[in-house]
Amino acid sequence: MKPFVLKVAEDRSREGQVYAQYADLDGNYAIENLDYREPTLSCQYIFVDFTLRSDELKGANVYVVGNYNHYARTEENRMKWNKATSAYETSIVLKQGWYDYTYYVESPTLPATYFEGSHYQTENFYDVLIYYKNLTPMADLLVGYFAVPYR
Repeated sequence: MKPFVLKVAEDRSREGQVYAQYADLDGNYAIENLDYREPTLSCQYIFVDFTLRSDELKGANVYVVGNYNHYARTEENRMKWNKATSAYETSIVLKQGWYDYTYYVESPTLPATYFEGSHYQTENFYDVLIYYKNLTPMADLLVGYFAVPYR
């Protein structure tokens, strides 16, 4: 039995829906607890249950990914198909806070964004790297960098 469990509201496919996440964390996460002065020390770990209502995708793996785990697709965040509930489910141990996450599909025939869709309205940050190529050194020199937000 898991001691502390948080059940995230059941998700469904967002494919074809309008993008409406303008107050999100831009794919990031924040360890936070508003009850104490020092949130990173007072936040507790908890089991978080994710449920994605969907038909079973034969030959595909579904993962819960985000910046919190560097978008890694591991056994820990792979969702299992539950025939009884007709949904993909998993439980991940996370520290108390705010998390942006996405459902990633790994399949030879389906796109990775099968459940989430691909939205041009999303907020993006672009890194601009400026290099100088001299004839004598055997490497390019990084001479400038800046980030450009695009909304």
